[in-house]
Amino acid sequence: TDKALVADAKKLPFKDNFFGIVLLSDVLEHISNPKQAADEALRVTKKNGLILETVPNDWHPVVKFSWVRKLF
Repeated sequence: TDKALVADAKKLPFKDNFFGIVLLSDVLEHISNPKQAADEALRVTKKNGLILETVPNDWHPVVKFSWVRKLF
């Protein structure tokens, strides 16, 4: 079934390694703690899964964080 779910990106209601693909499209720059949200995305992504992340432009401060470069 198709369902929509509203959840806190920093505490997702899914088990570890739940998704094969996670999409963070123009999200991290709007979150007060983007690292926590990125860590949560990693938690729910399967070990050989894929995280696709975009920010509106590459000069945004969130892109400058070293942990973003390591994640992606």
